[in-house]
Amino acid sequence: MNEEDALQILGETLEALEVRGSVYFAEYNSENHDTLFLSLDTLAYSPVNRILSETLVTKTFSAFTPFLLRYQQGMCSSKSHEDCIEAIRQLYTAFSTFNTILCEWCRRLNITDASRLFSVELRVAILQQDLISGDPPVARDVLMTFLKEYGRSILSKRDTVEEDNEPGSSFALELHSGVPKQVFAPQDIVFRYLYGLTLGDSPAVKGMWRRVIEECIMEKIETLEEDYSEHYLKEFVAWEEEVIEPFVFMALNEGGVPPKETSVDGRMASGASRAERDRWCTDLKRMLLVNIVRARMKSFWDIMVDFPDSVPALEDMQSCIQFCSETTLKEELITTVRGLLATRLHRAGTRTEDILTMLVKTIHSLCVILSKNEQHSVILSVISNTLDHMRKRRDCIPAIVQVITHPNSFYGDADWAPPKEDGAEEVGDDLKTGAGGQPDVLKILLTAINIKPLVEEYRQSLALQLLSKDMHDFDTTTEEEALERLKCVFGEDVLSSCTVMVRDIQMSRRITVQLRNMAKEQNPTFRGMLDMDGDDDEEEEVMGRGSIRLGVEPTMLSRSNAPDPSSVSVDVLSMTAWPAKLSAASDTIPIPSKYKPHPVLQTYMDNISEKFEVFKRDQRLCWILNKGKVAVEVKQKDMEKNEIVSVPHTLSIFHASVVFYMKDHEGTHPSADLSLASLASQLDVSPEELKQQLASLTPHVVEGVTPSGTVRLQKVFASGKAYTFAEAEEEEEDAPPPGISPEQINVIQRMVLAMLKTQKAAKSLNEIHNSLKMFGQFEGSADDLKSILQKFVRNGSISMTEGKLYTFPK
Repeated sequence: MNEEDALQILGETLEALEVRGSVYFAEYNSENHDTLFLSLDTLAYSPVNRILSETLVTKTFSAFTPFLLRYQQGMCSSKSHEDCIEAIRQLYTAFSTFNTILCEWCRRLNITDASRLFSVELRVAILQQDLISGDPPVARDVLMTFLKEYGRSILSKRDTVEEDNEPGSSFALELHSGVPKQVFAPQDIVFRYLYGLTLGDSPAVKGMWRRVIEECIMEKIETLEEDYSEHYLKEFVAWEEEVIEPFVFMALNEGGVPPKETSVDGRMASGASRAERDRWCTDLKRMLLVNIVRARMKSFWDIMVDFPDSVPALEDMQSCIQFCSETTLKEELITTVRGLLATRLHRAGTRTEDILTMLVKTIHSLCVILSKNEQHSVILSVISNTLDHMRKRRDCIPAIVQVITHPNSFYGDADWAPPKEDGAEEVGDDLKTGAGGQPDVLKILLTAINIKPLVEEYRQSLALQLLSKDMHDFDTTTEEEALERLKCVFGEDVLSSCTVMVRDIQMSRRITVQLRNMAKEQNPTFRGMLDMDGDDDEEEEVMGRGSIRLGVEPTMLSRSNAPDPSSVSVDVLSMTAWPAKLSAASDTIPIPSKYKPHPVLQTYMDNISEKFEVFKRDQRLCWILNKGKVAVEVKQKDMEKNEIVSVPHTLSIFHASVVFYMKDHEGTHPSADLSLASLASQLDVSPEELKQQLASLTPHVVEGVTPSGTVRLQKVFASGKAYTFAEAEEEEEDAPPPGISPEQINVIQRMVLAMLKTQKAAKSLNEIHNSLKMFGQFEGSADDLKSILQKFVRNGSISMTEGKLYTFPK
């Protein structure tokens, strides 16, 4: 066929397309168009073939226009998703028919991109807004709304995670590293239609899918529970892999059907599609992890308060930050923590103990997240302003010393490490750097403190702690551990006196054993117990002036029944090492340092001094009368049992002398009351001073001072339970304060118990109220908290002292 005949046949075909339009394609049969194919083969040379192919595309799209109008009408009048799907299906069917015929014609013309030109025409008609007016095409908004709702419905249906993906364990995150991850995504008919219409890979549709996925991720983040004691990262990443990644596979891969890779172009398209899918999956996973961290940042104060129970949440944050190392998450966290410390702690009404507690928790929390090589510098930059604020407080040094000397508490343990949960998966080595290197909290806290006043305060605190031990208790393990930690920071020279004090107590154990053995053998000149271990150096430490603190086992109050010498224990102190004043700040009424002990006690102390001088001839002893303890038993009548019982009491030497003198008076003058002035004269103290001391014996040992100025021993026994909780038992059981739910009461109970247990000190209502307002954001009044605490007292969770202070039950 010559060129002229071929052009004539092609012209007739174009005229038929223009006249008959879509009917021509509906009745088209390739078997009856051999002449047309021959003419196209004849004209398959450049540039004629390019011009003819563009003409065929234009005529074909004109014939396709009725189907496009029908699609737009169907979308605009749709009332359900099924109507929209049907309109898209009809458009897809017509487009497939037209596109198949057009591709066959253009293949005869040796043109391979005609289908792409036809697809561009369709995409412009459906998605692209008018360049002049800016108006979107008809039904475009309806289509995008439908696709958005359809995508969300698919994600919601797949929003399930396998049963083994439960919270409670940590794990290592993995990147795709350029290797395609196997994702099994179901085929979806709507996605097939979109890719068949070449709309699936358009920027508008892809952008819409991306927004749908991101909205779904943010909604998932909102479900993150505020339980910081469990790992939730594994659950969320599993959700992303089970829900988001299959959706990405469908959205970017022809509805879940892998592309054909038989040709070079197919393999290139497959590689590009795979790279795009991996990029989307990595970006979306990173978005999920970043928003998990930011969600935790919003409640990071509560996370720090709950430490160490919140270690799982911190480990999840550490894994997320390491996975997203190229983001600014770490800088955001540092800024957040610094701001929290400034707004919550830099207040005049905040107690120094609370500031110190939060600093320790902050250090430990950050060390779970940060790697070991950046812990020191980053933590100092975060807490430096708070350290400066705390250093300006008058009670800064005593508060730090209290933390150092606090036994068996989290705050004083600089080597604390979070326990590994049973069944937890092993985290990769790159994720262990934060949790593996534990912080030296003590060294960090002491960077802003002057050494000299701190050591002096610690020396005073150590002395009181050693002398406040229970009777016959010489265990100094806790004090030695704290002292060794301080030596690592300050060195041994500045703490030499503290070392001597601890060794004094250790040596006192041996001296006590020597005295008891001498008493058993009834040999006042016994000399064989001088050096039990032959250590001359320890003997030198107690040379010179010495002091003794007395402890006596329970005994009846009478001259004839003197304390058993075998039950004594003494503390021999080197006065050059111990502080001159040994009164605790908590002693509101200090015991007199000079008075006249009862003859029974004085005689026994003299006997101990004589026995001590037998094997310590070059030392002279003087008694610290305001530090001794005596365990006595007082006979009182138990009104519940209606019988006389022996009630044990541990009293100071002064208070024991008071009771002894009063007992002597009852024995010699049973019908006459003892005047306060007479008792003060026997003790060689002023009546006013004695009256203050009697307050601590009232009412469990002494009835109190009468208006006439007389005193007498307590004859009736009142149990501690009945006395302490009498007021609480009288109160009626009432409902929780308004506005406070039972869940909030449970949280308050846990916080109060943790506070009383760790600090091991009685707290007033105002102290507990202030701490809860700062740590737990308690919005109730002090009266509301009082009613809640009374409930805790009634159920035995906490105890109340005689001074209306709340303590942890013993």
